[in-house]
Amino acid sequence: MLEEISYRKIPISKIEISRDLEPLVRRALMAYPTMLRDPSCLTPEALKLAAMQSPLVVYEKKEKNGPAQYSCIGNLRTFFLLKQLGENFSVRSTVIKPPKKVDADSISIILMLSKEACFLLESTQAKSFLVSNYELLYKRGGKEAITRISPEFNSKKSFLESYGLNRRM
Repeated sequence: MLEEISYRKIPISKIEISRDLEPLVRRALMAYPTMLRDPSCLTPEALKLAAMQSPLVVYEKKEKNGPAQYSCIGNLRTFFLLKQLGENFSVRSTVIKPPKKVDADSISIILMLSKEACFLLESTQAKSFLVSNYELLYKRGGKEAITRISPEFNSKKSFLESYGLNRRM
């Protein structure tokens, strides 16, 4: 169903969301709820680090007599976050064999659900996990290290508010 071909750095300008995904599936995958309320507050460095951990899954679509273009079928959220870095930014991508059009929706959803099954934060433990890691980073690198992620993370209170969490609870 899914066959990896290679890994490549591809300019974001050569990638688009797969047209083989039905609009309903595309909308569902883009309605991805994140704890961070406004990801646009992240620094370019933080976006690049996130992308390193969640590479795009793409397949090549060659147009007749035209340059290769790529269709993104996995980690769509990463794709939209990286668009903030400009069209010239190249992103590490997992290139797969083009799926059958009928399988595109299933593959995209399977990619998302399998990733979330392994990495999604458990909601009742999220605050203590985030605070603990905020404090560890602060001890190791101070405010400078934390604001490398986002200038809005300049205090524990603003950090937690960015995630929609109350520091008193």
